Amino acid sequence: FPPEPNGYLHIGHAKAMNFNFGQARLAKEQGLGGETIMRFDDTNPTAEKQEYIDSILKNVRWLGNEPAKITYSSDYFQQLYEFALQLIKQGDVYVCHQTKEQVKNSRDCIRNSHIHHATELPQEAYSPWRDTSLEENLMKFEKMRTGQYE
Repeated sequence: FPPEPNGYLHIGHAKAMNFNFGQARLAKEQGLGGETIMRFDDTNPTAEKQEYIDSILKNVRWLGNEPAKITYSSDYFQQLYEFALQLIKQGDVYVCHQTKEQVKNSRDCIRNSHIHHATELPQEAYSPWRDTSLEENLMKFEKMRTGQYE
């Protein structure tokens, strides 16, 4: 249950919240630990307000829940950035410029290969960007970080 602090909660949020806190409570009762960390997904600063954070926390408590800890996604941006750099340098990820339609076609190709029990994926399943050099990927990732892509 990572709410975005850009509005008030609705009934769907309450359902997710009660499930998460309820699972933690059950685990704790069974001696398995169990706590709920409330993480605000504050990745859109133009739409977020303290008013919404306060309202969400008030509703969480009104429903009888108390988070073990409150965190914000933005608290981890630097760490996530460093993880991404590490993955790029290891050659495990790359910057891909496929369109939504191209990604859908790749996924459909992969799905069909699995359905037909193919031993190898066809070339169409792969992104044309997967063999981009390490240096170029690092450069493109930096452009992403600095907002040079839409």
